[in-house]
Amino acid sequence: MEKLLKTINLKKNFMVKDKYGMVKKINALRGVSFEIDKGETLGIIGESGSGKTTLGKTVIRLIEPDEGKIIFKNIDITHKKENQLRPLRKKFQIIFQNPYKSLNPRMTALEIVMEAIDGSKKEKIEKGEYLLNIVGIKKNKFRSFPYQFSGGERQRIAIARSLSTEPEFIVCDEPTSNLDLSIQAQILNLFMDLKEKFNLTYLFISHDLKVIKFVSDRIGVMFKGRIVEIGKTEEIIKNPENPYVRELFEIEKKQFSI
Repeated sequence: MEKLLKTINLKKNFMVKDKYGMVKKINALRGVSFEIDKGETLGIIGESGSGKTTLGKTVIRLIEPDEGKIIFKNIDITHKKENQLRPLRKKFQIIFQNPYKSLNPRMTALEIVMEAIDGSKKEKIEKGEYLLNIVGIKKNKFRSFPYQFSGGERQRIAIARSLSTEPEFIVCDEPTSNLDLSIQAQILNLFMDLKEKFNLTYLFISHDLKVIKFVSDRIGVMFKGRIVEIGKTEEIIKNPENPYVRELFEIEKKQFSI
């Protein structure tokens, strides 16, 4: 199986002020190593503050690591300058938890999706309309603004935008956590359909075991900046080895009857 992404001993620290104004160091990532095969979905689960979002942003260089390596398609991108990284950036994208914050409020849905598409204006429009259509946005709303859409529709627009550069790898950072359960299910099914249609690879971040179980081929469990257990989804859910993972999953199973 072809390895699409590999991280080696990723570390990231942040200096923050506490409520008394004292500066302290937060160890967000403490030596994280993992691999993702092409076409796979690796689910990352953990409690708030475990480092999930920092990891997702770091692997695509939205956050710079302090130590370690990021290998994408056999290319070490850890220290590449922005002009060297730019051609590769089209191959990886990120979908955020709150699409309203990530969508330009002054642009229509079609303009948002067209922005990163190469080609003539006609080609941009045609591809933009195609992508909005396949994510389930009705044609009569293509030229509406973000505030005119529901939360689920805005997330669909964000997904269409992420597809506009023809990526191979997408980081999905809690993309359904702000949605109602019925809409959440629709969006998760959309992610699965798009994965097959475009041969996508996902790093899917969530605090919800039910979501991670549904979308993931493998699961990595994070705790205090480390992946404490990783493996095939069913195997880890049925028989976790790490004591923290066992406790976390028992709580989740009771809550959601998994």
